[in-house]
Amino acid sequence: MTKRGVSPRIVSAKVIGSRGTTVVTGPELRSRLGLFDTWAYFVNIKSGQGGASTQPAPAPAPKDDTTLTDGGGTAVTSKAAWLRELLPAQPHKLILDGAVSPRPKKITLQARVHGHWKTIGLGTTDSAGRYALLLERAGVYRIVANGGVGPAVRIR
Repeated sequence: MTKRGVSPRIVSAKVIGSRGTTVVTGPELRSRLGLFDTWAYFVNIKSGQGGASTQPAPAPAPKDDTTLTDGGGTAVTSKAAWLRELLPAQPHKLILDGAVSPRPKKITLQARVHGHWKTIGLGTTDSAGRYALLLERAGVYRIVANGGVGPAVRIR
């Protein structure tokens, strides 16, 4: 929970950590996080290696399938129902799945190539901000969305 002023600077925020939850003022948050100002926004990106049993429950999805390829057959889609239909036939597929909050209009898939991050495609999330990406090969991947960068995930 974040309370914003008219500007929209942070007036107060609920901070959730490993030892509990606390409410802090905007200036206190700025000071403790070393922010330039209290006019700040935060993005939460979760990523992990998924499988057929870890896919999100069906939810309203965009009307179109967002699909891309990187020349090696990487495909990205936001339709959980489509993914469920595909997985039983091809259980060997590598999957990166997770969620982004607040829900972005688009997500960027990046792969670690020769020590650098390379953008290999764009995709979308469902109405709850969830995504599932089918990958052709093992490697280290991450999601970039809403100006935030997700964790690097090794997919095997």
